[in-house]
Amino acid sequence: MIGSNVFSLAALLGLAAVVAGEIPLHRRVIALEGTVAMLIAAVCFSVAVGGPGPGVGLLTAGAVLTPYLVVSGVSPERLADLGLPRAWTRWLSAAVADEDGPPRPPSPRPPGHRNRRPARTQSPP
Repeated sequence: MIGSNVFSLAALLGLAAVVAGEIPLHRRVIALEGTVAMLIAAVCFSVAVGGPGPGVGLLTAGAVLTPYLVVSGVSPERLADLGLPRAWTRWLSAAVADEDGPPRPPSPRPPGHRNRRPARTQSPP
């Protein structure tokens, strides 16, 4: 089950990369996301082959995902308040910010396009 889902995701992302020509991601994004993904995959694999029980696997997955969700969900200012070294805070903040990829230039407007404001409507009295 897990293998088929991982293959499906990899195939979809790989196909998207081939069609798009590239998917620009900073190395920090790949390092952060890849580390979390590999740790979770290792936990799933170890439970599936009969290593630790499901409860231990669940606790281990929670121990991996909780810090990841905190780092992904808090602002850089709040991340600095967690007491991590400043270099780690900068790196993690940059990795989360880089997840969206580089900013895209505005798309060109078609010829004859005018900036129009929507008409104002008055509410009935």
